[in-house]
Amino acid sequence: MGNNDEKTDLKEKTSIYEKIWLRRSTLEKRLIAVAVLFIAVILIIILLYIFLLRKPEICTTSACLETSMDLLNQVNIELNPCHDFYKFSCGNFLKNTNLERQRFRSAPDIMEEDIQSRIKNMLEQPVYSEQPRSLSLAKEFYRACMNESAIEAEGLKWMKQIFRRIGGWPILEEDEWKEEEFDWKKAVHKLKQMGINFEFFITLSVERDKVDPTKYVLQLSDPYRQHSLPLAEDIKRIYLRYMEDVAVYFGSSLVNARIEQQDVLEFTLKLAQKSEEGRNNNMSNLYNPFLLSELQYEFKSINWYDYLNGILSPSVKLKYDEQILMPDPYYLHELEHLMLNTSNRLYAWLCKLPSFNKNRSPVSDPRTPLRNRVLANFMAWHTLQHLIHFMPADLVNKAYEYVETINGEVLRKPRWEMCLTAAKDRMGPVISAAYIEHYFDEEVRREVTEMVHNIKQQYKKALQDFEWIDEATRKVTEEKLLDSAVNIVSFDDLNVLIQLCESYNDVKIYHDNILLSVMNLDQFALNAEFRKLRQPARTNWLQDPDFVTGLDIALSHSDDILVFPIGILGGLYYAKDRPKYSNYGALGSVVAKKVWQVFTETKYRELVGETRSWWSPASLLSYEERLKCVSRIFRQNGASTYHTKNKTDTREEELAYLIGAKVAYDTYKNWVHRNGKEPQLPGVKFTPEQLFWIYFAGPFCSKYSSNYPQVNIDYFASPEKIRVNGIIKNLQEFADDFDCESSDAMNSNEKCNIF
Repeated sequence: MGNNDEKTDLKEKTSIYEKIWLRRSTLEKRLIAVAVLFIAVILIIILLYIFLLRKPEICTTSACLETSMDLLNQVNIELNPCHDFYKFSCGNFLKNTNLERQRFRSAPDIMEEDIQSRIKNMLEQPVYSEQPRSLSLAKEFYRACMNESAIEAEGLKWMKQIFRRIGGWPILEEDEWKEEEFDWKKAVHKLKQMGINFEFFITLSVERDKVDPTKYVLQLSDPYRQHSLPLAEDIKRIYLRYMEDVAVYFGSSLVNARIEQQDVLEFTLKLAQKSEEGRNNNMSNLYNPFLLSELQYEFKSINWYDYLNGILSPSVKLKYDEQILMPDPYYLHELEHLMLNTSNRLYAWLCKLPSFNKNRSPVSDPRTPLRNRVLANFMAWHTLQHLIHFMPADLVNKAYEYVETINGEVLRKPRWEMCLTAAKDRMGPVISAAYIEHYFDEEVRREVTEMVHNIKQQYKKALQDFEWIDEATRKVTEEKLLDSAVNIVSFDDLNVLIQLCESYNDVKIYHDNILLSVMNLDQFALNAEFRKLRQPARTNWLQDPDFVTGLDIALSHSDDILVFPIGILGGLYYAKDRPKYSNYGALGSVVAKKVWQVFTETKYRELVGETRSWWSPASLLSYEERLKCVSRIFRQNGASTYHTKNKTDTREEELAYLIGAKVAYDTYKNWVHRNGKEPQLPGVKFTPEQLFWIYFAGPFCSKYSSNYPQVNIDYFASPEKIRVNGIIKNLQEFADDFDCESSDAMNSNEKCNIF
């Protein structure tokens, strides 16, 4: 029965088909087909028209409006981004930024000024009884520093008393100075006891032992590693004139100041020269352990047991079997030689006169008065320079005048800024704790944590595309990626900081004597540092104030840890209410760059007496080829002159930025794939992808005066324009997003085979 019904339905359908279609003429069939096709084409055109002319979604929140205004203050939309992306992205910043007698100003500088202003406002708030005592002390210290009338009233009294306690300043005492009573080692001990910098000859630091990272070890190194040589003759003349002026201000005769300060300057330059020679002689093996007894045997002119324990007291006491690191034994040998053979020219001549010597007591070593006089002048001078900011205004002005003469730049920052820096340097945990309480946002921390996770996941994919890394290196790199940790400031850190802050409670701060307050805080810090020698080693980055309020993501090479300061989680780099393209472009590219440096900056394992690479030879060779390619791309953009002047290999930094930008971009695109396209900013006709690149360039915006010397530019990175354009030229994604022609400057025909 069912089959009959189906046959009946089929016949009816066939009948309808015959009536409608088969009975039509060929012309009618063609006309119907054309009509259907025409309607389909019209529908497609309408859909395309709607799609193409549909206005993109615009973000109208207050955060987006503010972001758009900031962007227009930065970008010059009249320029073609494909011709010079740096000028396009930073054009209005360059036009609107007033150097105000400065010679350099950058976008991060402006952000740092905002952070400084926040800290200033915190310290200027009244002292409340319910607030932590350590914060009250920080406010009192800041106010004591700002109390310039008290500083003027004290005058030079305290500084002269310090000179007397360390054995005097011979320049002032002239022939009344008792050279045979001076001992530079005792003077060092006196400085340490007073809480004043004593590291004029040898720096003592507590370092993590590379052989056993669970413990600390004492390291002796030279304090002149950052000095650049040679010093131009005109610079030496200017500095000597400054030294003379200061000595005369304290009461010395000009003739005496000129001769004796010349000896101090020459001795300083000799120490710096020996430091440089030591670095050149020992570029690789910086792990040189000595037992204290071995140190004594090797360098006999100093009683090391007494000298070191005099400095470390009362924190710890060394034994003769204590291990000590000496990265540069050459410097210590040369220091011994200099101290035994230094002479004072004025008093070498005076000592030849019978009238000068007849009433002078004999000394065991005829060179002692000559040698000791230079050493005493040297120590007094550098002690004064260490405390110069806390001296009367006339003396501070002399220091500023010298710096301005050298640099041709007005460096006189407001008094509050200097005092704020002094407070941060000495009470970092206290200020960090207060800053976290005021400005920390847990939601931002969660968002940034997610961003870092997304970037690391993207690296896992990207590593598979790096054909120039072999399988063995790729495997170890992936392991380091998974093992690498991220520390972002949190409320948990606040609890740790509160405990650190309590240790400041017994430090004495004087509201009318900033010099004594500085000495008390510095003595407290020194004793706390030396106590670490008997404590388990751990990474305590919270004690560095810049790790909380700064802008630089730090990389701990020993632990493969990225440390995020709270300062970078805002403003220029990040805002929780902004679209993701802005945050991934600005902060994400920096994070991705730092993650890459976890692989490259730690590609060599430092072992005892040697350095080994966990990268295979083939991968290292391929890596070097990529570095050469990046260098060629950057030279096309004018970097060759810079590299020649700088004599520093910036290629690894440039490659890290290049890979970081690419990985951050891909991470953002994957985020869009999961979450959907983001709205554009109001008032600007840029796509989200284009805005990503603009925000990538934003932190590099910097303005230099015409007389700013290239050698003063960041020593380990190429200038900002070269860096931004060099990176952009190597990324096809940028050229595609801005529709750059193949002939455009920002669309290089040669792109390095990295990805």
